[in-house]
Amino acid sequence: MTFVRRIDTLLLTGVGVLVVHQVSYALNALTGSESSIAHGHLGPLWLVASIAAVAGLARSAVQSIQGRGLEISPVSLMIAIIGAYTVLESAERIAGGLGATTVFGEAVFWIGLVAAPLVACVLSAAVARLADAIAALVESPAPKPQSAAPSTTPRRLLSTPARLAGFGNSQSWRGPPVRIVF
Repeated sequence: MTFVRRIDTLLLTGVGVLVVHQVSYALNALTGSESSIAHGHLGPLWLVASIAAVAGLARSAVQSIQGRGLEISPVSLMIAIIGAYTVLESAERIAGGLGATTVFGEAVFWIGLVAAPLVACVLSAAVARLADAIAALVESPAPKPQSAAPSTTPRRLLSTPARLAGFGNSQSWRGPPVRIVF
């Protein structure tokens, strides 16, 4: 993996981890289970992760404009999200006075591991689409230059029906005017 791909993946990993975290705790709450872990740290994490995601989207848009394409692999993003999610959940357990290995006994952790591949695929596809959309907005087609010489197409179109009807005796397109008899 190149350095550029690592940076792009890192910029989007934070948002991916927080999305996986939210999804896993929401699904865990649906089962009736509650976690005793405090989540007061998520507000500042969302802010930092959102800024990093906007920077990652901007980098992807610039790459799309330059025609280099997206540098983020969904597989590498998934691996980074799973690793960072595991670290986040373990750090929450340690901060709560529990051991880091207690994370493996909680259903919320396993729900998050199952949700991580889906989040990684959706996030990488969304970034690719947004980068292409931004590139399309930035790259507007150049205006066509206006010719100084007038076009003869309208004159030919107007004279053709008169020729087909048998009016006028000229063999050239620019013959004398046709007298219309009513």
